[in-house]
Amino acid sequence: LASCASAAPRRDLELQVPPEGIESEVLRPRPLLRRHLGPGPGPSEASFHIPAASPGPLKVSRDDALKEASEGRTQTTPERTRVASLLVQNLGHGSLSWYLWLGLLSSSLGAVLTGLSLWRGFCVEVAAEELVPPRPGHVTSVFQILCITSLNIGYGAMAATMAIFVLPKEAEQFFPKQSSLGLGLLELLGASSLLLGPLAGQLSDRTKHTLGRRRPMVLISTQLAMIATLGCWLASICGSSAAFGLCFLVQQVMWNGGHAAHAALLSDVVHPGSIGLASSLQAITMLLGALMGMLCFQALASEGLHYSGIYGLQVMLGFAFLPVVQLSAGEAPSSGMLLPGEPLSFGSAFRLGEERSPDFRLVMWEKAIYCICAGAKSFILFFVRDVLNITRGSDQALLLAEAALSNVTAAAAGGFLSSWLFTRFHIQAQRLAFAGSVLLAVGTQFWICAFFSPGLFSKTVLLGFFAVYGFGQGCYMSADLALAIDTLPDPDEASRYLGLWGLSAFLGAGVGGLAMSFVLELFGKTLPETYGIRVPQGRYCLHGYIALLLAGCVCHLYVGKLCLQIRSRRDYELDLSLLDRKGKTNAFLVETPSEKSDK
Repeated sequence: LASCASAAPRRDLELQVPPEGIESEVLRPRPLLRRHLGPGPGPSEASFHIPAASPGPLKVSRDDALKEASEGRTQTTPERTRVASLLVQNLGHGSLSWYLWLGLLSSSLGAVLTGLSLWRGFCVEVAAEELVPPRPGHVTSVFQILCITSLNIGYGAMAATMAIFVLPKEAEQFFPKQSSLGLGLLELLGASSLLLGPLAGQLSDRTKHTLGRRRPMVLISTQLAMIATLGCWLASICGSSAAFGLCFLVQQVMWNGGHAAHAALLSDVVHPGSIGLASSLQAITMLLGALMGMLCFQALASEGLHYSGIYGLQVMLGFAFLPVVQLSAGEAPSSGMLLPGEPLSFGSAFRLGEERSPDFRLVMWEKAIYCICAGAKSFILFFVRDVLNITRGSDQALLLAEAALSNVTAAAAGGFLSSWLFTRFHIQAQRLAFAGSVLLAVGTQFWICAFFSPGLFSKTVLLGFFAVYGFGQGCYMSADLALAIDTLPDPDEASRYLGLWGLSAFLGAGVGGLAMSFVLELFGKTLPETYGIRVPQGRYCLHGYIALLLAGCVCHLYVGKLCLQIRSRRDYELDLSLLDRKGKTNAFLVETPSEKSDK
């Protein structure tokens, strides 16, 4: 290179903004940047000098530069060249902010119009003697059930990308010195939104509307969640932690309220014999959304783009599948239905009604323990950074995307297998959940790959553990909703009870996530430093991750034990000889002794 440079003729170059304006971005050579090669032996002695373009410094403002460029009056000075370059960058950054503000305003206007339209559909009170109980569901078509559950694609993309990628990155951005505790606080903030789920479900159970009880809540909640997602995107690129926390809280509140009503929609319109199939399809669509989120994040990382672009995918999927659910549900109007008559109250929203199905509390408890274990997955980014010594952001993102891709692909395979077992062999949901919990316990022990030499083999071991975890997750999630619906104390209040079922995730995703961060802080930093092990600032040693993942293994095994003990509401009714229907018809038909003998 030195010989070629010495043999080449001297050339002087300058980058100047053309008279056509900044937007044309045409570059012309002018004498400004000079390269002088010394007589030394190699290219290391080459130096670069920028001569002064004027005897003294020249102050140029951005407004003057823009005005002169638009009028075709530019001077060939390095200061003006630098100002023009910065101006182009700022214009590009500002355009994204303006697009996000435009999206916020247009989405807010759409939500207002939707609210006004829904307000016109609320029904007047009907005489009590004309009210009829809600009818059991009738939908058995696989395609129609798939369309009804398609909204879970957007929900799955949000849940997977926020938990694995976005929240750890935002914690590093907003809390650089205590990223682990910052991540735990963000998870606690998101989990606290589940407190309003039962209240939103109680409102849905009592809604009398021409669209039915569930679809109005799903419609308005999803739109508000999309608005809050755009707010999170804008707060992330602007670096405002307070605005991000507020928008993130609103996003989680709206998603959880809409998700509870959406799950109750399945309970209302799907035939009781197809509940297991609907549960499997819901898990499959949620995992499909998670897969799309992983692929999008991997594409952003490979192209070197900012991770906050994942918010755009969440908004697009939410708005895309919302009309599909509204058109395919076929929910009957609730104007003439005999609905629960208790007034809305925060206290009655949390009543369990254990006298009809005592094991619903057990379902809530095992769900909470599962979410405690799932909270450990959020720390995989720190594991890759501290244990595998992958420090570059792009390399971290690519490895995490590959791990998540193997996880979600295996989970989808587990969901399809569960759907086949439900429809072909009518397998009990309890056994399927137990098998999934055991696989989850095995898949959490990916800390073993730290004892292999860094390279392709350790990476393959890590991806293998994530595939086992994903397959178990697909089996567990397919049986999870079926267990919750089978143990509902009163199917006519399905939305409130499913909101309570989602509230159990508050203990896991919130308190459990914060507890996991303290476990990592204690065993990965505090105790090692007490015993003389030096831990770099902002990092954690292997002992903390081993303690974290072993705790997750024990919790998953305990979840499997609880799942085997669950009995459905119908089992209790048969054992107690409660075969006559008291009160109102529910969504599950109880067999009489004559019907059972006929079978």
